[in-house]
Amino acid sequence: RVILEDLAEPGEWPSLRISIEGEPSETLRFGSTDIARLARTFARLRALGIATAVYGPGASHVGPVVGADAIYPDIDVTTLSRFRAELKLKGYASSLVASRPLDPSLVEDAPVVIGPLNTLKGIEVPTIQLLGDSLDGLPELVLAARTLRLRVGLASARTIPTNLLCILGAFAGTLNGTMTTVIAHTGVMGVSLIQGRRIRKAKGKSEVL
Repeated sequence: RVILEDLAEPGEWPSLRISIEGEPSETLRFGSTDIARLARTFARLRALGIATAVYGPGASHVGPVVGADAIYPDIDVTTLSRFRAELKLKGYASSLVASRPLDPSLVEDAPVVIGPLNTLKGIEVPTIQLLGDSLDGLPELVLAARTLRLRVGLASARTIPTNLLCILGAFAGTLNGTMTTVIAHTGVMGVSLIQGRRIRKAKGKSEVL
């Protein structure tokens, strides 16, 4: 007689213990491999309109499985830097996700470098540290950045341009020059404070990953 017993807790992947004639024989554990998780992450990034490229050893195997848009198994640092420079000229920002320490020439003009702490040491450009080696949170990071950018943009759009008050003050013909200047500067200060509060409030609502 063979008995299969699921040892997994609720919400966990199945873990089956096989018993034969009442004696435990084997335990089968099921789960998601790293490459399967990475494929789901790439699919979500693609749905957000983010193009992905993988390079380095193993790229020819990993790239097709995860659905990367471009695969460079043998690309050197110089060629990769030139490729990123061409993207920049065309108006595309390319961020780097590091699984190992990167060559300094690759990161000197990167908008941001994302990776575990051990891959970010000595990097001068802005970095986002991953708490672990999983990239599962990248799509949420993209959404958080887009939400923050939208909120800050809306906060800025709702305020009166500060230089407009200076122009209005200059046309206040019934006031003398000193009074006009005082009114203009006071108005500019007030609008600047409003802008600052709205933008800080928008930034303060950003998600924490």
